[in-house]
Amino acid sequence: MKIEINEEKYDELQDGLIDYLTKRIKSILEEKEVAEESIYDITGDLVFEIAAIIDSSAIMGTEEDPILPFLAFSKSESERDSLIADVGGSSLHEKAYGTVEQIFEIE
Repeated sequence: MKIEINEEKYDELQDGLIDYLTKRIKSILEEKEVAEESIYDITGDLVFEIAAIIDSSAIMGTEEDPILPFLAFSKSESERDSLIADVGGSSLHEKAYGTVEQIFEIE
């Protein structure tokens, strides 16, 4: 497996992921006919919590056996063994509420 450290590309990919995640959660809540006045808050809370899990910001596992996800992206469909990563890992949770705000302004 090849890992390319590319902070700029990684940030672009993170932005795409958090954007997609936000849109999907919002869409599912709308499909389930959740009260319109609640969709914004629920979307924000779910996006943040899921992002924190992906970022290893949420405490998971035990002290002796922690669960520490590390997000990386495949370079392409045909290059699944070539990953793009950032040494610092993901920061999706930091983008969560800003992305939610942006998505709700657009739609």
